[in-house]
Amino acid sequence: MKIKPNRKFEEIALKIINQCIKEFGSDLKYAEQEGGKLLSIEQTEYFFNDYIHKLGVQNLISYEFQDHTVAPTSVIHNPTNGKSKVIIGLPINYRINRIEGVLNHEIGTHFIRKINDRQQQWYQSAKYHLEPYLKYEEGLAVVNQVLPQALKQKGKPYLFMAASHYISVQNYYQQVYYGSQMSFAKLLQELRYFIQDDEARFRECLRVKRGLKDTSQPGGMYKDQVYLTGAIKILKYRGKLNFIHLHIGKITIKDCFRLGENGQIFTKNIYLPPFLQELDQYKKGLDKIASQNFINFI
Repeated sequence: MKIKPNRKFEEIALKIINQCIKEFGSDLKYAEQEGGKLLSIEQTEYFFNDYIHKLGVQNLISYEFQDHTVAPTSVIHNPTNGKSKVIIGLPINYRINRIEGVLNHEIGTHFIRKINDRQQQWYQSAKYHLEPYLKYEEGLAVVNQVLPQALKQKGKPYLFMAASHYISVQNYYQQVYYGSQMSFAKLLQELRYFIQDDEARFRECLRVKRGLKDTSQPGGMYKDQVYLTGAIKILKYRGKLNFIHLHIGKITIKDCFRLGENGQIFTKNIYLPPFLQELDQYKKGLDKIASQNFINFI
């Protein structure tokens, strides 16, 4: 599926970015104040091991530290043995108050939906006509990532990085796409307004320009807009969605409704992330995320 850049949620993305910067001063100050201290490798290992063992999936997933990664975290799956591996970028970019959100994103969402999907009757079957799920997969992961902040009384669960990814392929002032119209160097300069941290801004440019042989030329990878687009969709339907069903496979909102109504979702012998153990709390957290990010008004 070819993904093209769009401007449908440009206004809300800019509201999120501007409000966060107005409140905290910069993206770096937001990360420091909300996230706390950076973790060491040893601390990171502790949190990953604890999360994996509580889920009881230590035989199905592992992790590995690597240098020179574009994203701080990513998950790869081995189709031969059915096991997954989390790639953790060095130097460590996790903070003490945000590591739970990272684990919710990579393991509690991506990995959980992956292994639960194998238990469903539609797995590797085309007859169920499932829709492309990427937008909803990433949107759900983003929402689950900021959930710990939402559950804190004074937490500020801004979808800042999702909004930044969205705007990184656009030009607010000239109304053209940043990544699709600019070189790497020009993009790096233009993103300074909302990503003041030099390392974070460089990584953002790498994300937009990845896959290009000549980054001095216009063009880019537009997949990263799905984070905000998907999160908005998830939050708009939060009052109607069965979130247990949404985590039992790699499915869209529409397919979640359809398969559930047809009794085609298996809920026995599935894995559930820890944040779904208290559904009322989970839904309250989603309400706060929606309110914090102006999603109640669209």
